[in-house]
Amino acid sequence: MDALRLTTRYHGGSAIIVITGSLDICGTHPLQDRLREVLRQLSDGDPAARLVLDTSGITFIDAAGLGALISVQNEARRHPIPLLLTAPSPALHRVLELTKLGDHFTTLPTPDADLATAHPVRQLPQA
Repeated sequence: MDALRLTTRYHGGSAIIVITGSLDICGTHPLQDRLREVLRQLSDGDPAARLVLDTSGITFIDAAGLGALISVQNEARRHPIPLLLTAPSPALHRVLELTKLGDHFTTLPTPDADLATAHPVRQLPQA
């Protein structure tokens, strides 16, 4: 399996975190730590801020990885900062579809897309 890699960049008042590799039990703590750190930074700034996860590079995800995404989504809602997924990879899309959690997340076609283009994961075409 591919090692988890996280890359963060900022665009305007928002943060984009690119997630590549395997999101499994070994990667949940680094992912949650990074996302919480970024949420704290965003909550102190622009009220229009959003946290975008570019998930197109996720090659594998297990229950722990899915749990980490749900945990961070719930935390983002408490701030309140929208958490959006960009183009979920086939691996992530399949897990969200199988678990019926597609409605829990909102997606964008690209990290810089306008929020008007966002939609629930379940509306994505099959990969």
